[in-house]
Amino acid sequence: MAMRLAIYILLMCCCTLEATVSSSTAICVKPRGKICSINVLNEDTSRPTSLLPDLTDRVELHVVSGQVKALTETNTRSSNMEKLRILRLEGLGLESVFVRGHFEELHLRGNRIVNLTITGSDTYSLKVLDLRKNQFANVTQLQPFERMVELKLDDNQITVLALEPFSRMTQLRLLSLAGNRINQIVPSMKPFELGELEYFSLARNELVSFGTANWQLPSLKELLLNNNRLVELPDIIDFEQFFSLEQLALGENDWSCSWLDRALGSVLKPDSETSIKLDVGPNTECASEKVAGICCKFTISSSNVDAPTTASGELFVQEIRQARQQSEKLTAVHDEFVRSWNERLKVLHTKLQNMLVGLMAELQVNKPVTVLQVKQLSEDLEDLKKQLISLEKDKHMRDQMEKRLRHFMIEMKNKLLNQTIETDKLLSQVSELRYSFDKQIMERTKENITHV
Repeated sequence: MAMRLAIYILLMCCCTLEATVSSSTAICVKPRGKICSINVLNEDTSRPTSLLPDLTDRVELHVVSGQVKALTETNTRSSNMEKLRILRLEGLGLESVFVRGHFEELHLRGNRIVNLTITGSDTYSLKVLDLRKNQFANVTQLQPFERMVELKLDDNQITVLALEPFSRMTQLRLLSLAGNRINQIVPSMKPFELGELEYFSLARNELVSFGTANWQLPSLKELLLNNNRLVELPDIIDFEQFFSLEQLALGENDWSCSWLDRALGSVLKPDSETSIKLDVGPNTECASEKVAGICCKFTISSSNVDAPTTASGELFVQEIRQARQQSEKLTAVHDEFVRSWNERLKVLHTKLQNMLVGLMAELQVNKPVTVLQVKQLSEDLEDLKKQLISLEKDKHMRDQMEKRLRHFMIEMKNKLLNQTIETDKLLSQVSELRYSFDKQIMERTKENITHV
């Protein structure tokens, strides 16, 4: 009887142990320590609460690989993660993540995250959030995370960017929104003021224009606006608005040449005290013009925001292309002349050197100099003198031709600019007249309907 009882107790212990082991298929590589590293984490649909092992006293969780659909409130509560601060859950196929109030860093790159879920009652300690390469679209979900320092939202599905959620993140130093499909920026109700922000990227989006009148970013050092469809930023007279700026990326846009020249005026001055470094993008051939190495266009648009806007289009494309071709020809002529001049000078130098060597050789052997040799030497020197005079005349003629061509190019460019300005004015007047006419028609139509 005692033997049977012992066997029964042993079987019960084995069953209990098996249940304990199978309650969580994932285990930490090291049984103790501040970091729990899991090589493979796969979701068990039969036991959704047993996703993670016991994380008592663990500060950081790192999952190397696996497939998990969601990190829920239930399976975070069952793992005793009260001391957990850092989670690295990259490339696991996550669609949703529950954020506990004590989490400080979430590294979630390369998932399929749409939602970050919260209880709504906690005060959140989250400082670093890396959501790059997910399917996140709604930035209002980030509003509770007021202690954020680094926020990376690159390569997601954001199309409309509301600034209000970020305006509460007073400690934010890095905000990156590159590679989304942002085509509209909704300003916040109060000034967009982030006193600690140093890095702000809106690169690789679909922005055409946005207002910066209420932006107060005194610590901003890097501003990336490259690879959009920007024509101009209407509130920026010059970039001195961002007085701490050190790096500015503007390449690969549809900039208006006149706006770009005006906005970069203080940056381009030779005696400017600014130290802003311009990132102009790849050195590609521009369709029309460049300002500070950045491709731009002569565009037209209506200045009246209430009037129907005139479709922007590039002006004088053919003329500008011809001007550029003439400029390239001028450069080629100049380079060829310099090359020819150098070659002829080299021939003269060689000839004089040979004559000097011959004379020195004759003097060393004390061979008497004949009248014929003196005459020949005089003729050679006279020939060299004529060649030198001819070279000087050619150089003078080339210089004159180069000056005339350069003056012609400058005059042509000024005429094109003046014509662009005049055309822009006329089109604006036409647009305003059309708007006024349409408005009058609508008012008279309303009056007729009222009388009837």
